[in-house]
Amino acid sequence: MIRTIQNINRDFEESCDVCVIGSGAGGAVVAKELAEAGLSVIVLEEGGYYPTSSFSHDPQRMLPRLYRHAGGAIIVGNAPIMYAEGRCVGGSTVINAGICYRTPEAVLDDWRREHGLTELAYHKLEPYFEQVEKNLHVMPVPDAIMGQDSLKFKQGAENLGYRYVRVQRNIHACQGTNLCILGCPTGAKQSTLISYLPEALKNGTQLIANCHADKIVVKNGRAAGVEASIVDPASHKIRHRAFIRAQAVFACSGALHTPTLLFRSGLAKWRSWIGRNLYLHPNLKCVGIFDEEVKSWQGSIQGFQIDEFADDGIVFGSTFLPPGIFALSLPYFGNDSFKLMEHYHHMSLWGALVEDTHPGRIWRLPNGTSVTTYWINALDRQRFLRAIASLAKIFFAAGARKVLLPIKNFTEINCEEEIEQIPKLHVQASDFSVFTMHLMGTCRLGADPRTSVIDMNHQFHGIENLFIADASVFPTPIRVNPMVTIMALATRAAQKFVENRQRYLLRA
Repeated sequence: MIRTIQNINRDFEESCDVCVIGSGAGGAVVAKELAEAGLSVIVLEEGGYYPTSSFSHDPQRMLPRLYRHAGGAIIVGNAPIMYAEGRCVGGSTVINAGICYRTPEAVLDDWRREHGLTELAYHKLEPYFEQVEKNLHVMPVPDAIMGQDSLKFKQGAENLGYRYVRVQRNIHACQGTNLCILGCPTGAKQSTLISYLPEALKNGTQLIANCHADKIVVKNGRAAGVEASIVDPASHKIRHRAFIRAQAVFACSGALHTPTLLFRSGLAKWRSWIGRNLYLHPNLKCVGIFDEEVKSWQGSIQGFQIDEFADDGIVFGSTFLPPGIFALSLPYFGNDSFKLMEHYHHMSLWGALVEDTHPGRIWRLPNGTSVTTYWINALDRQRFLRAIASLAKIFFAAGARKVLLPIKNFTEINCEEEIEQIPKLHVQASDFSVFTMHLMGTCRLGADPRTSVIDMNHQFHGIENLFIADASVFPTPIRVNPMVTIMALATRAAQKFVENRQRYLLRA
């Protein structure tokens, strides 16, 4: 059963075995696993419920519905960093590109050595990866929906001799409409809205949308429930109050909002690492202009990735944005931007994902909110320049006649010879145009309670029956798109909970 503000007309209390906060990659997985094990589950989702039939190609309609702050949220620091995250039933899985990669084995080895996470060795996580991939229908992008921009990208990689891989995506009968970031109007992308949540609901889960979790209630060192508000999505006013009485709570609100919820709940005194260790996977985008038409809107949003430089923390891929959003990626404004957009059919947008080396932080504010800060350090600035130079090189190798760069005062180059200027630039952090969708690490998992927030079973150090299962638990950035890692860890956390239900549930 799904309840929304349209069918909630009073304050209410509910009881369940487990209350799950968030319905994205973490929360939906936990809800499905627990419900299938016979537990009563209530999922709280701050965003609204929008079924596939309501999705359209219109950004003005979909961005305010599916994204927090309509996709225009900012992280502050020595450079403003725009980030996007889903705020709807299904969370960011509804608006991401559906790219599915397992955590690299080298990253898991680092977690074992540096954080004592021996239980997260690759061979031990492999069954969870396999289960997630099966549920999501993960497959390589087929030739039938391979877009011309992806083929150009592949051509550039081959001409340079760079190693590349065909992208794995969670798709079923994909039509190549390339509207992934607006929710996928065909339902081909197997977001949790399509995959995990229906299974959870079929097994008795109750999902309450438009429901903001205000506070996790802790009694005698044990999570006892969640105080929440039903919020009107149009006016943002609180319409009703709710209390969910639960024997256990899973916080799955993401790397920004899980620590903020813990702050509001008065739990910062328990763990000093709450809100620290924020990593972003900064993303820099370049635009290539070709003589021939590319028609980037046709086909899969991404067909290939170049992982030649993955060990150096840089991965490249093609992507796509609808015209109105695409224009925001251009380094020009007004009439200059308008003239460039006349060449939209000839443009392709490619990006570099950089594995950052210096963390940011989420700070608690007195009014119950938080602020996120992140400083780009000198090492990452040099990585940015190297990534941009390499991306420009790939564009020219693919036949582009001009490349637009995300660097202030150095916005375009017209030939390959100009690339050598890029690494020599003296730039400040604020000279880059940086974007991210991969926020992680603010409630990190660890064996040592002095340097982490949750233990090996995802339980909060020092508080019984409070668990966290989302990207906030990552000890470090992971170099690849994080969705499958979140879901594999959430699967493991939920199954560990079920195995130990006699300990956690009073009625078990």
